[in-house]
Amino acid sequence: MALGIMSATRTGKTPLWGLFAVALVSLAALIAVLAWPSEPPPNLLIVSIDTLRADHLGCYGYDRPTSPTLDALAERGVVFEAASTPSPWTKPAHASLFTGKYPSRHGAIDSFRPLSDDTVHLASLLTEQGFDTAAVVNVAWLTIHGLARGFQHVDFVPSFESPEPSEVTEKSIAWFDQRDREKPFFALVHYFDVHSSYQSLPQYEQMFVDEYVGPANGTTAQLLDFTIHGARLIDRDIAHISNLYDAGIRQLDDQLAKLFAYLEENGELENTVVVITSDHGEELFDHGSFMHGFTQYEEVARVPLVFFGPGVAVKQRIGAPVSLVDVMPTCLKLMGIAGPEDMDGVPLDDLWRGAEPAERALFYEADNKIPREKSDTTYSLGSRRAIRRGDLKLHYDIETGEKRLFDLAADPLERTIVNGKHAAVADAMLEELLAHLANPTETEPGNWSDDRLRALRQLGYVGGETDAAAAESPSQPEREPPGDGPSRADPEAD
Repeated sequence: MALGIMSATRTGKTPLWGLFAVALVSLAALIAVLAWPSEPPPNLLIVSIDTLRADHLGCYGYDRPTSPTLDALAERGVVFEAASTPSPWTKPAHASLFTGKYPSRHGAIDSFRPLSDDTVHLASLLTEQGFDTAAVVNVAWLTIHGLARGFQHVDFVPSFESPEPSEVTEKSIAWFDQRDREKPFFALVHYFDVHSSYQSLPQYEQMFVDEYVGPANGTTAQLLDFTIHGARLIDRDIAHISNLYDAGIRQLDDQLAKLFAYLEENGELENTVVVITSDHGEELFDHGSFMHGFTQYEEVARVPLVFFGPGVAVKQRIGAPVSLVDVMPTCLKLMGIAGPEDMDGVPLDDLWRGAEPAERALFYEADNKIPREKSDTTYSLGSRRAIRRGDLKLHYDIETGEKRLFDLAADPLERTIVNGKHAAVADAMLEELLAHLANPTETEPGNWSDDRLRALRQLGYVGGETDAAAAESPSQPEREPPGDGPSRADPEAD
């Protein structure tokens, strides 16, 4: 159950110790409410937009009208220009968002491993503090393996099966309509509209998608095939896929407009800390592949991060590198609630109060083991890690031992490897990265049912035997930065 209390026995009778545990939790919540000062703590709303690249938003400099609502909301608070995810795919990234820990420390690092039992989830902590807590989520990853731990209300909306985007917004509004207004709230609203397959309603495709004749269709199956087997695409194919992606962002943005109009009209934003972010970005052939989960390049690692509400500055932009592991400690500090001492993240409020950013390393972890259908085995699309210090970012492949250093100040698109210029720095950063990874939290992997495997295949997270063989084949093309490996085809050859 959400609070970790044992359910009734098979006889239907609840053990006395179980009743005692329930009483203790209820008493703790009551004490928390009675302990509030004359003004209760602020509410918390986290809006997580799956697969959203920061550089495809107006508030991050994009020149297409993908995000007018999000841009306006960003004006209300603080925009972090160099926020990154600790993992390039949904499950471990959200686990870090909810715990303030890196994936190797919270345990939910791959498709099978759950959140460790001793890791404190933000929802559990706030439920114990007397908050009304709810999650309306658009993907099953956020309902399993401990990621829904502590939420009193969880609404899973599998609308990835249809391009109709409104159900998450409607379910969220329905919860706000019936929530306990005697309590502060913590709500998670998770949208999946931007994720592949890139299928938006016609009015959004008309805004962004030019007339196109060619092989690219933006489906998850095709993008995964391009990524595993390699692809020879010309510029118009890549542009078409990017246009389809942008249409999904604008579709999502209009849903944000509906959600925040409701919240504004009903006074739900008056005492609410709002966080808008993403779990990861998306590869659009920037380095020769598509989708996410396989690499740590900036198109996947960099995410939007916006805070506004009580205690947050207005119209500020902060360029210091930060991470999603910083979200939980920042929220708790703004709410005046003590958090666990073992979080990896740090509160960010000092930055908008004028403090100089502290020198620290940020870590990136990807361990992408994909289940095979009709099999109890997996195949791997890589086990890659990275570390960033200031503007220097080192990529490291655990399986091959390859390391690549990039200078993001001079080379924000990560095209030029500078290991040779900074060999000693690269070695020192690798040593620091390996020290960070030295004592990971191990959790017992679980199994997947057939229906779960089928659901994951719809999202591109499950491979069949043919895909597995291709992924493991020595002839699989390396995904290199353009110019170093297979990327765009020569337009003159077509």
